[in-house]
Amino acid sequence: MPAATTVIAHEIGNTIGFHHTDRANISFSCGSGGSEGGMGFGVVHIPGTPTGPSQNSWMLACIPTTIDRPFTSIDLTALCNVYAGFPVEDLYSVTSNRLNGIDASTASRRGVNCEDWANTRLLAYTSGYIFGVINGRFVRKDSNGATVELGSGWIGSEVMSSTNGFVFTIQGGNFWRTDINGNTISMGSGWAGAQAQAAMDGFVYTIQGGNFWKTNASSGATFSMGSGWTGAEAMAATSGFVYTVQGGNFWKTNASTGATTSLGSGWTGVTAMTSYSGNIYAVHQGNLYRITSNGAATLLSTAFSNTTAIAGVN
Repeated sequence: MPAATTVIAHEIGNTIGFHHTDRANISFSCGSGGSEGGMGFGVVHIPGTPTGPSQNSWMLACIPTTIDRPFTSIDLTALCNVYAGFPVEDLYSVTSNRLNGIDASTASRRGVNCEDWANTRLLAYTSGYIFGVINGRFVRKDSNGATVELGSGWIGSEVMSSTNGFVFTIQGGNFWRTDINGNTISMGSGWAGAQAQAAMDGFVYTIQGGNFWKTNASSGATFSMGSGWTGAEAMAATSGFVYTVQGGNFWKTNASTGATTSLGSGWTGVTAMTSYSGNIYAVHQGNLYRITSNGAATLLSTAFSNTTAIAGVN
């Protein structure tokens, strides 16, 4: 028999309104037969999908024995055009060029997105919205699935974080603050080469020029909390501490005093990091880890290869 998950997904697809992609000629997948007609229902073409059969689609009429058909890129386009809302989850990631919701306990991913989020390294969450930079466009993802472009010209953005209803981005050497409606002001220049950033409780923390900077999110006032941070890969902040991966070490810094301790080594190659509910979540060598405030790391999933960005709901 065909893979059970594919059969179940196919029948659910029928139930929620999807026709067979080869309905005009089911011999494409079945080897014989002709048109299914309208099957008593209207047929509406979904934008971005072919009008004829879709190779390897989970909605082809027939499924050969033992064949598993995960969603193709065209299947995902169909799903997200018809059911576009994003799931309410604990974390969000860009994995394999798609925006996903993640359960922080199980690391299960769900949710589809119409846009191609390829090359997206920056993601933030605040005030119930997801923000990101996609190919130079600063976008906001609303809970109803709509993607609102807040501005263009953001190519070369280096880091992003959020706190108190604002998103902070360094691009073109400037430190930008953007509200949820896209209104943007510069909080200063000279920030080119930023390597990592995190924010919490009205302050933004940035690694740039080898220094660890703390910036007031309202006034832009900035002071150094220490040097020697060249090569930082990722940063997150929670519960009064800032966590940074640099030189293969996982560092914990007191956000008030700047005192720093190592929570462990072997972390070179972290591609994305965020915080949620007092813990840190890091993507390292394709794995998702949850790290507690004392450095204890738990492997949650090995299915996070090609993850370029992650953001926690804080």
